[in-house]
Formats: sequence, structure tokens, C-alpha cells
Amino acid sequence: MDENTSFDLPEDIVRLIIETFTFQAERNDVLRLLTVSRDVKAWIEPRIYSRIVLKSRKQVLSFAAALHGEYAFCCAARHVRTLWLLCTDLSATQHLNDIPKRCPNLVHFAFDGQMAPFSSSQKGGSGSVCLTRLSICSPSLLDVAIYKEHPPIQWEHLTHLHILGPGDINDSVLYDHLLSLQFDRLVSLEHLCIELTYPSPETELFKYTFFSEAALFYLYLKEELLREMLDRLPRLRRVVIKTNFSYPRFRILWDDLKKLMEDIPQVSFEMKPLPNQDFYESTLPCSALSGAVWQTLMKNSLLEIERSWT
Repeated sequence: MDENTSFDLPEDIVRLIIETFTFQAERNDVLRLLTVSRDVKAWIEPRIYSRIVLKSRKQVLSFAAALHGEYAFCCAARHVRTLWLLCTDLSATQHLNDIPKRCPNLVHFAFDGQMAPFSSSQKGGSGSVCLTRLSICSPSLLDVAIYKEHPPIQWEHLTHLHILGPGDINDSVLYDHLLSLQFDRLVSLEHLCIELTYPSPETELFKYTFFSEAALFYLYLKEELLREMLDRLPRLRRVVIKTNFSYPRFRILWDDLKKLMEDIPQVSFEMKPLPNQDFYESTLPCSALSGAVWQTLMKNSLLEIERSWT
């Protein structure tokens, strides 16, 4: 047998080879297979588009074009099950104002608070029924008006809610407007995770010690709200409060809150300081790399929460 020898393989063997390649090859190499044949395209599209992470303006605009049918060869929307929108360019993310409607099989959706991918003119009835897991990366940036208008997220279908980097003591968006307003609609909620971590650089915070203590103190004040949620939401079986912060004063308040809620078996506390904490402290506030560093931090948090949900 030489290099000119050709032979036909059974279809299932060809499919296995191609699917194995899609797992091991670089993404750009896999994308080239889309034009080989319709069968190959049908095999690999679900692999390519099942998980989408958007970090840059270029990625957002390209994905938006695919969602709106501008690429005849691409049918990404129906394959997307996990979408993490971590781009902080508002002018770009405005092109993604109808994701829950256009991605009918979307299960886990993560987005930065200010970059909410829907407008207040959209109504709840058009949302994806499959969307059961929601991660909000900077609730301190949430537009309260959007949530009063009931965006196309069907809250009654949510089983997992993950909130990262809540706002400081002067910000009531998270507890008073998000959780309280949607309280009676979270009937399917099983898992709530409130993660005190570094917020988006867009918040322009420079004193993380003050931010962390204020965020934890405000959570301390809303302890009764968490108790009420556990009483009124029968499916809510786990509330996780976790953090990357470990400042001395923060630890004192953290321990006090743990003691206050130790009578609630559904509530657990997790403190996991980052191994390179000093790097984040110096880079996130005012570095040209702050956006990329924050996106990496968020992606790691999302991967960790996904593992805990499986």
C-alpha cells in the first residue's frame, strides 16, 4: 500500500475519526471541516458550538452574525448549550440582545451585569425553556429597569443561579431588585451560589479590601432574605456562599456570618484564596491586561461551578 492507495471506510468509522479529531485539534483546524460535506458538517457542528465563550469584540460580532443568519454555512444557534458572554465592550454586546430567543437549546448562560444581552422591550414569554442555569458576573452593574420589565428569561425554569462579585453596601440591585422581585417566580430553583470575588474592571474599584467587606456586610444584613428563600422555595436544597478574599477583617465578618447561619444545613461556606492573589490585586484595577485577567478569573469560576453542578 502506498500514498496513492485509496479505500472506503464504513460511515461509522469515518464519523468516529472526525469526532475524535474535533476533540483534539485546534479550533481553527476543526472549522475548516465545515466545508468538506454536509454529513461532516452535521457531525461536528454540535461539538464546535455546544460551548461558546465570547471575550473579544471580534468574537461577539462574529457570533452575532451567525445568530442572525448572515453565514449561510453556519447554524450555530441551535447547537449552543453553554454560552459565557465575558466581553465588556458594550457597543459589541448590544448586537446580542435576543440570545435567549435565538438559542432555543441554551442551558447555561453567563453574562456581565452591564452587558445584559436583552432589552427592556423584550418580554418573558419568548425566552428559552431549556435555560435552567444562569450566571451573572457583575450584579453591581445590573440595570434595574431591565429586571422590572421581565426580560426573556423564564425565571420559573431556573434550577441553578450563580451570582459573582455582588455590589457594595450602597448597591441594592442584587438582593432588593433581582432576588426579591423574582422571588415568587424562582419556583424551580435548587441551587444558589453567591460568590464574593473580583468584579468587572468596569466598576473601577481600587480598594478590594473595602469592597469585599462591604459586600459581605450587605449579605450579612440580608441573612433573613436567604432564610425566607429556603422557607418559601421548597426545591432550594443548597445555598453556597464562596469567596476568594481572605483579608483579616474580612475573615472576622466571614466567621460571624458562618456562625449566624450554622443552624441552616442547606447553607455552606467556601473560602478559597487565589494562589496568585497579589497579581490580581495589582493587575485588575488599572492595568492594560485587566480585562483579560478578569475574563480568565471568571472563566475559571464558571468551570468550577459547572463541575459542582454535575
